[in-house]
Amino acid sequence: MVAPALLLAGLLVTPAALAIAFNRLVAILLAHSSQIFSLGKTGGWAIEWQMFFLVTALVVAVTHQASRSKLVVQADNAFIPWLTARLVSSRAAIKI
Repeated sequence: MVAPALLLAGLLVTPAALAIAFNRLVAILLAHSSQIFSLGKTGGWAIEWQMFFLVTALVVAVTHQASRSKLVVQADNAFIPWLTARLVSSRAAIKI
């Protein structure tokens, strides 16, 4: 319950995603091991939903640091002072 909350908050994203992936792997092995090589009622993979969460958590864990590239950090560093200046000037305009 803590790992999804951390993931949504953007805190400790890589460890939280790895914890979710480990949780999904254990759940698949314990509860769905008989369904790994079977199809569901509609013809899809029986554990498609569980594997979706497992693979998504692994992708988030592997690619999280790549998403915080230098370009993104430079854009953040340029945007925050601009936004601060806009907010300060709009407050000054409202007081006048």
